[in-house]
Amino acid sequence: IMGSLQDAIAMLEALASPDASVRVGAEQRYTSLSTTSPHELLSFLLLPLSVPAHSPFSAVLLRRLITSNPSLVTGNGGAGGEAVLKSCLESFEGSGSYGRRMMAHLMAQALSSLPPASTQKVIDMLKPTLDTADGLFLLQQMFDYGSSKTWAVAQSDPALQAALVNNFDKPDLLPHLV
Repeated sequence: IMGSLQDAIAMLEALASPDASVRVGAEQRYTSLSTTSPHELLSFLLLPLSVPAHSPFSAVLLRRLITSNPSLVTGNGGAGGEAVLKSCLESFEGSGSYGRRMMAHLMAQALSSLPPASTQKVIDMLKPTLDTADGLFLLQQMFDYGSSKTWAVAQSDPALQAALVNNFDKPDLLPHLV
């Protein structure tokens, strides 16, 4: 169907093109793929998350895709949601605060849709992110944007909960949040 990072970036650029005819064509392609091949489109849109210049727009489109196709993250034991979380956690560094905020929204959406059986796997993925200020910022925003179900994930692990709550009382660790 499609595959390379360059293809994904070309699609994002077409969707944001100042040329209306280019935008309309790209939107039609996106809409068609979201209907006929949503799983492939999910994988495709995860690629630009690793490119700081394109990660915010990619995250916005992924949120839109998941909103219209919730089974992408809830189905197959939550594998799609775990893939979204993993990609965001691998890509947030260097993406800038706006990119991280968009990823945090996306992560909250994916996390709140995961089945309970995925909770421990998700906690294991999130914990290494607590070691950096940028990672803490990403996780704090993710939980801020999330639902009560999202917070239940943090509250089910004392170390994760303590790190999220306690580190935001330390201005020297996160000066940009004060």
